[in-house]
Amino acid sequence: MKDLTFTAIDFETANPDYSSICQIGIVKFVDGQIVKEESQLINPETFFHGMNIHIHGITPEDVLGMPTFVEFFPELHKRINNQVVIHHQPFDYSAYCQACGLYGLEQSNTYWLNNSAVVRRTWDQFRSKGYGLKNVAKHLEIHFKHHDACEDARTAGLIFIEACKITGKSIEQWSKDVKRGRIKEFSKCPSKQKITGDLLKPSFECIENQNNPFYGKKVVISGTYSEWPDRKELARTLKSLGADIDSSVTANTNFLCAGNGVGPSKLNRMQKNIDECRDATILAEEEIIEILVEIQFNPEL
Repeated sequence: MKDLTFTAIDFETANPDYSSICQIGIVKFVDGQIVKEESQLINPETFFHGMNIHIHGITPEDVLGMPTFVEFFPELHKRINNQVVIHHQPFDYSAYCQACGLYGLEQSNTYWLNNSAVVRRTWDQFRSKGYGLKNVAKHLEIHFKHHDACEDARTAGLIFIEACKITGKSIEQWSKDVKRGRIKEFSKCPSKQKITGDLLKPSFECIENQNNPFYGKKVVISGTYSEWPDRKELARTLKSLGADIDSSVTANTNFLCAGNGVGPSKLNRMQKNIDECRDATILAEEEIIEILVEIQFNPEL
């Protein structure tokens, strides 16, 4: 298909910290055809969690002598700068942003297009659930080795092409539909707004949708956000869903909304909760948006 030129990308990480990238898969599509596939192991310069090793099979020994993210970044930049990049679910975008933040790298001028949002708008059965890469690939009879970054990237690209064939939409049309665009320069975001007063007082009554993921959960909002320049607006949105907004991460925190510039102490404390198998999740901005969109599509969630 002409004009279907893009790069599909996927990351694997060494542990639950999104910045701990240990493998990058890059697949270039030109006019709907694969022209180049690349897989690169990355030394994350941090520990490997047993669960992550179980998922993708990459071990600390595998990345010995491999480039770090900052060392490989010039090559990655060449492949994604001024390009449309397809990624399946917000994780990959978040991992890229977190890794750039970790090393103080200026993000490439990239148009990120979340393929799971495309899937939800193409197939009715995936509108509110089941839109993970493995499930959609099975539906389309695409065979691949899941959690190998290159194979995941290729599969995401093939699914996107199929969605374009079914809907007749172009990359530009999809970009408008899912409201994705050029990565904004977070340095231009307004200063952080403190969340105080009534926003920190839990209010669970009068919440109609009590099945949404935020209802009754303790939520900490930190960092800056391109979608919510004043993060008090994000706090109000989540509180309207029944979230118990808090100002600091504790052992009882369920969600840490981690915007750009979130403090390492909050991330480390939340990571400790995750390591201790508590009900704890770190959400990047893209993931928050995805959950809110899902709630909008399915008010019963």
